[in-house]
Amino acid sequence: MKKALMAVMVVALAIGFVGCDIIGGAKSPYYPLAEGNTWDYDVSMTTTVDDSVTLDSSWTTKTEVVGKTELDDGTKVWEVKNEDATSFVEVDKDWVYTYETKADTTEWYKWPNEPKVGDTWDMVIQIDDTTSSTTTYEVVEEGVEANTYADCLKVQVTPEGTDMFDEYENFMYWAKDVGNVKTTCKTVIKTVILDDTMTTTTETESNLNTFTEG
Repeated sequence: MKKALMAVMVVALAIGFVGCDIIGGAKSPYYPLAEGNTWDYDVSMTTTVDDSVTLDSSWTTKTEVVGKTELDDGTKVWEVKNEDATSFVEVDKDWVYTYETKADTTEWYKWPNEPKVGDTWDMVIQIDDTTSSTTTYEVVEEGVEANTYADCLKVQVTPEGTDMFDEYENFMYWAKDVGNVKTTCKTVIKTVILDDTMTTTTETESNLNTFTEG
């Protein structure tokens, strides 16, 4: 279960800006894709055991729209590169679909084309041949300021298996015409050792540094 949950958390930090500009004849206000568009993110992770910091790291990630292409079945998609991973994105008036490989005929996951407060949807990630994990997304608020962007959607992310934590909070913030501008995740685990309780807190945050239109 830990393997499944960690995979979902990584996906949650990496997505939220995928979508389509022209392909399929539909557009999405929260997924501005065009050839050459790039998103550069600053990511930080801190782990604290009681009052002592045991991990404090930071890194950067980059996502780039390579251009238009087709799946093996002829479906027109955008090719999107994220570090060492590549995905393929299609859009219609209701949904944005992401495919893991060109050979796929079923989407890896999908998002509403134009999400609004109260919308919920599930994303199923296949971890391996025998393991999958379902994450539930819910738009809980609109008009939120995040990472200097005004009027963002606040999306609550709830992966399967969060009952292993004593506390779990995970949110994404989407800005119109930009995409995912901020992701936060906080977990707390309390472990009883003899007559004492050890509290381990991990906080991960991803902030959009630069969005460049192609």
